[in-house]
Amino acid sequence: MTFRQRLYVREPKLWSVDEPNLYYCYSKIHVDDKVVVEDRNHFGIRKLQYF
Repeated sequence: MTFRQRLYVREPKLWSVDEPNLYYCYSKIHVDDKVVVEDRNHFGIRKLQYF
C-alpha cells in the first residue's frame, strides 16, 4: 500500500546552521472514521527548486 502526502509551506525560510528554521508536519491516517496512526515530524528546508 502506498500513501502520498502533499505539503505546502507559504513563504518558506531555508534551514542553515546559522538560521535553523524548522517546520512541523502533523499526519493522521483514518480508517472507518477512527484514527489508526498519528505522527508529528519536524523538518528543515535546505533547497528549493521550481519546475
